[in-house]
Amino acid sequence: MLRIRDLLCRPELGLEAVEHTGGLNRVIRWVHVTELPNSRACIGEDEPVLTNGLRPERQDPAAYTRALAEARAIGLVSGLRAVMPEVPRELVVACRDMGLPLLRLPVEVPFTAVTQAAATAQAEHRQKQLLEALRHSNAPTNTISAGNGVRGVLGVLAGPRQAPVALVDRLGTVGHAVHCPLSEADPRVVVEKIATGCQECALALPDGTQATLIPVQGFGGPTSPSSTGGARRTSGRPSATASNRPFVS
Repeated sequence: MLRIRDLLCRPELGLEAVEHTGGLNRVIRWVHVTELPNSRACIGEDEPVLTNGLRPERQDPAAYTRALAEARAIGLVSGLRAVMPEVPRELVVACRDMGLPLLRLPVEVPFTAVTQAAATAQAEHRQKQLLEALRHSNAPTNTISAGNGVRGVLGVLAGPRQAPVALVDRLGTVGHAVHCPLSEADPRVVVEKIATGCQECALALPDGTQATLIPVQGFGGPTSPSSTGGARRTSGRPSATASNRPFVS
């Protein structure tokens, strides 16, 4: 994900945050360049607006920033000009009052440099996601080939965040578990759910933890349920998800 803070870390842009307008961790979907005095209808959600056309003597900065906030813009980049070497004080105050991050862009840096940097960062993020998905799709096979067995596969499913994952057969026997201590009641809930014939489905554990139950073949009988808690993450087959306390059965 590209954040406003990430643009500040690109020295070729020379961007600077203006005073304590905050919000630098907001996620950028795209950037929008406009010189329109009222661009509310053109702005997309999660976009910072790039402009150098705001003149306080002609346009009320408070009304302008209010319109940006109502359009759910996530920030304002003020391009400096030879005739306006500093961001107008009125605009700084208006952004701070609206909680709108305000950045200043040097005179010599064009807006296209910012849009190109945003496009590059987004492409790099997508490439990273693709490589990560590819790595996880190969990881279970590589783990088994290395002789690490079922526990090794569960470790792969748990991922770098070490999400809790457990493998429970349809009789309630815990075969393997990583990163999750199980209560005596947890496997019983899994058994009861798998007996209903469900496929992949949500599962509420006795302590209130939300898990995902994923039946897999070849463990503890024809079908063993695999359940994990929390946000779901799928990696190969079998797949499991994880959160506070997941299960793989």
